[in-house]
Amino acid sequence: MSAEGVKRPIQIEEFKVAIRELSDGDLKKVHNEINNNIKHLSRSNKRLLAYIAKIEGKTTKDERDEFEELDNVDAGDLELFEESLMENQLILKNNNDRVDALEQEHIFRTSGANINSSGANLSLNETAPTSTANEPTSIYL
Repeated sequence: MSAEGVKRPIQIEEFKVAIRELSDGDLKKVHNEINNNIKHLSRSNKRLLAYIAKIEGKTTKDERDEFEELDNVDAGDLELFEESLMENQLILKNNNDRVDALEQEHIFRTSGANINSSGANLSLNETAPTSTANEPTSIYL
């Protein structure tokens, strides 16, 4: 396998440099994609915590009501659930670092004479035009 075929997560410092090159619209798009990823990982972690609690005999009524599949949780999967939770927490931390970097880049762009190509300052919470509407922006991977 060539080195070109090996993919690794981009480090936060590389990410900070890479986002400087993005248009305001692409910056917003990456921000939205990462926030969506954070939501999914948070839901996954909530479910994993409920599975772990079930195996340890510590589930709450709310967890039993929310996660009907708890009855099917296998105690032999405890280690897998714990490892998955730890991995997700690391990814969440990395994603939160990226969101912080995106917000800092946005502040930098809007704090001075830096304005977008249409002449307006955009918040990361506003819709902005993107150069490729349906193409994923992969610099955060």
